[in-house]
Amino acid sequence: PRLNPESPARGRRAFPRFSGVFEPCSRSLQRAKNLGDEKKISGYPAGLRKSSDVLNHAFQNRSGSLVQQHPEVNLWIGYAAAATEQWRKADRSFPKSNRLLLQYPDNIAIPLTIYMAESALHLGQPATAKKMLDIINMGSEALDPQYRAAIDYLRGEAFSQEGKPALAITLWEPVAKGLDRLYHTKASLALTR
Repeated sequence: PRLNPESPARGRRAFPRFSGVFEPCSRSLQRAKNLGDEKKISGYPAGLRKSSDVLNHAFQNRSGSLVQQHPEVNLWIGYAAAATEQWRKADRSFPKSNRLLLQYPDNIAIPLTIYMAESALHLGQPATAKKMLDIINMGSEALDPQYRAAIDYLRGEAFSQEGKPALAITLWEPVAKGLDRLYHTKASLALTR
């Protein structure tokens, strides 16, 4: 199924597990429907048929009842949009606070919060980003070095957007000297501004 009507390729990259399982099944189901082969259609597990249809509907029609009943759907749509650098779509999809993430374990909540903060920063909302980053459990075992680098870089970006370049530089310098390639590069480039 096409997960993102605007850009199917981006949707597949954002949901590789979904694509790998549901796309071939969806194509087979569609072929069977087109041929009128009810035996083949009924041979697919009902849950798989339903999951494919429900997720298709959710991604194509965000105003549907599924999305309204389950705020987590918007959270994951926002995550997919942020992962493909569609910042406006991510911002529209993410909840306005990360309170919903309190029910998630840190290994899921931390990357989601980082994407929520980055989305806010891309839209010029440093105060929102800082609030989100402040909630992250910095003592968590799930806080990998890559997440620490991301958090420090994003905090620096928030300070930069607030007109506090000295504070931003103190956060970016260690990240620029760090081992995480993505944030090493981002922080190094930020220091040249």
